[in-house]
Amino acid sequence: VNMCRTELTKLFKESLGYTITEYILRYRIEQSLPLIRSNTLNMTQISETVGFNSSSYFAEAFNTVMKMTPSQYKKQLKL
Repeated sequence: VNMCRTELTKLFKESLGYTITEYILRYRIEQSLPLIRSNTLNMTQISETVGFNSSSYFAEAFNTVMKMTPSQYKKQLKL
């Protein structure tokens, strides 16, 4: 990329409105949605599949991004 880390981070945030870390977090949560909808894996398996080391951190991150817990999201699908 031929750019220092600080410069890249700043440009990324200016372009997308959030940091690289936030982008990756949002991407992982987005990848978890079809897995939750499919109802074939439990939350621990889903969290591991999308790259979280802890199902509790997955739930916390999911809540931050989606404004609801994974369980609430799953329950909402059944309505």
